[in-house]
Amino acid sequence: MNIITQEQLIRDFKVMNNGEIDFFLGAGASIQSGIPTGGNLVWYFKRDLYCTENHLSTELYKDLNLASTQRLLQEYFDRQGSYPAKYAAEEYSHYFERCNSTSMARKRFIESLVAGKNPSLGYLCLANLLTISKIKNVWTTNFDSLTETAVNILAPTFPYAVCSSANQDSLAIFLDLLLNAHLSLGVAAVPGAYDGSFFFLLCCFFHMFTRRSCVGNVNLLSLNTFIS
Repeated sequence: MNIITQEQLIRDFKVMNNGEIDFFLGAGASIQSGIPTGGNLVWYFKRDLYCTENHLSTELYKDLNLASTQRLLQEYFDRQGSYPAKYAAEEYSHYFERCNSTSMARKRFIESLVAGKNPSLGYLCLANLLTISKIKNVWTTNFDSLTETAVNILAPTFPYAVCSSANQDSLAIFLDLLLNAHLSLGVAAVPGAYDGSFFFLLCCFFHMFTRRSCVGNVNLLSLNTFIS
């Protein structure tokens, strides 16, 4: 992996043509807007489970960054023998499903986290780069819509379409083409049972053939796309 400095990135960015650089955003991009990262949420879930099972108030463990609190919670779940190891890849999904057993409940939980949040200065800068076409694609693992909100603040008439797991059926015009493309990659594709790679193709072909701006949010695999 070639890692460059911030200064080098700025120099390179200035001379690149419009659309030659994509942005990839993780959960850290939304921290300044008050949205916790997945890692933070794991400790939230652990505290919730611990307090519920032991009939304690979560107010006793308000600061989840305290080493003593994290040690108490981790030792409790380690003793159970049925939970993932600390920092294991499956920690987030495992604890989330233990806290909220249905997909609807998990959806509502995420909605409560992102509701009413405002884009930070960084998102507004990103939106400016999008609206002047300096960058064309922003990919993010986040559930929030802060990129779209920032664009709407800076340029309310900026045209874009929304591609998400909620409205993917509205893009059925590309279904046959995309299924063929998906199958040609050796990946099983079943109509109505989209996985992340299939939806990635959906967004790419939608942009390729329509040249329209596209905002996407694929909650199933936490993959969001913003293609302008």
